[in-house]
Amino acid sequence: MESLLGAAMLCGFHPPDPGRSAEPLWRMGTPLENLEERDPIGTPNSLASEHFVVRWGDDGELPEGFDQLLLDDLEASWAYQIDTAGWERPVGTDVYKMNVYVGNTFEGGRTISFSGGYTWLQDGVPEIVLSPDSLQTYRGSGRARIRLVSHEFNHALQIGRPGLYEDQDAAFYYEATANWMAAQQTEDVEEFAEWGAFLLHPRFAIDTFEDFSAQSPRAGRQYQAAMFVQHVSDHYGVDLVRQSWDEATGSVLPLDWIDQATEEPFRDIFVDFAVTHATGDHIHASAYASGASQGAFFGGAEAITAWIPEEGGAGTPGGTEIPERYAWNHLVYDALEGGTLRFGFVAAERGSQGTPSDFETVAVIERAGEYEQVPFQGEVELEVQGGDFVHFVVVSVPPTADYRERFGYSWSLGVEPVAGCGCTTSGNPFTRAFRWLA
Repeated sequence: MESLLGAAMLCGFHPPDPGRSAEPLWRMGTPLENLEERDPIGTPNSLASEHFVVRWGDDGELPEGFDQLLLDDLEASWAYQIDTAGWERPVGTDVYKMNVYVGNTFEGGRTISFSGGYTWLQDGVPEIVLSPDSLQTYRGSGRARIRLVSHEFNHALQIGRPGLYEDQDAAFYYEATANWMAAQQTEDVEEFAEWGAFLLHPRFAIDTFEDFSAQSPRAGRQYQAAMFVQHVSDHYGVDLVRQSWDEATGSVLPLDWIDQATEEPFRDIFVDFAVTHATGDHIHASAYASGASQGAFFGGAEAITAWIPEEGGAGTPGGTEIPERYAWNHLVYDALEGGTLRFGFVAAERGSQGTPSDFETVAVIERAGEYEQVPFQGEVELEVQGGDFVHFVVVSVPPTADYRERFGYSWSLGVEPVAGCGCTTSGNPFTRAFRWLA
């Protein structure tokens, strides 16, 4: 692919606004730096702060005072991401202030064709371009686009460094990390909630990257993958995420870097992510639930691959349900009465492009708010009680496949009820099982 060093990080998402503090963080810090200003295109209007210059033309109508509010949010992002979180400042910003342009506001100025922003390197120094409509939230209430600003500034930290992830399979990690950082900075529950849409299409590879213009269930998945970055930071610390960028190179993928930097193999990290997030057995389940319940951007939801009938049965996933690599399927059995379950799993020998299949399978018994994981290969026998939910999470983990290659399988479930136990339950199984999607 084209090196990301020479490409802009395009971010056309439009999150809601969490509000702002009365006193910008950058005003509480150390003595001001004396940095130079530079403008290679001669922009008519500008306002500067310690580390940034906001530049705009005279075309269009922008909110009064937006420039100072935007500078406050930019400096707050600098203060959090560099001074607090410890990320290295972008190249060139030890000499120059970073330019932030409002696009489409004068002839010969920076342009932007979508709502949101992008970050790119101009003469080796990162600069940010924002769409005029993204600044309208500074009007009236003064509520800032802090999440968009934080996201774009994190892109500046990603690309404004000596080493970069350059492969197409790494592109998702740029957006996932920037969304994750915005949530760390703002501590905004709404940001977490939006990631819940990731759970609606678990059959897609973790490193899927597709623009919103694609009008498909994949669209924007790279932003929702912040959920995975959050999982990594919850288990290994926020510094590991920063280090994954400190040590970025074009010869390694971010998932491979995580594999090398942690004591656990990456496949184990991903399987744990898949199983806990399929079943809702993690600390962010309630936040993600609200986002998941709002549905996908385009198309229907497929969080549950199959509801297994009460009497058991057998099946294979349909063509649109088959998991890609580093993805999963989720089969659920509602145990209306106690008994013995015998679940069998057979993987297809190869994927749709000929790569050998590789699966991890885990049964999870959900009982009275507790989750018991039972990893297995091939077959598993489970004793269940009436009222249990049994989740069978089928995780596809072949490391070398193309991210759109699909890996099929078949399953079967035999049910042997306990005769005369009377241990039954009733109710809508979707409502009972997926309180975390409500």
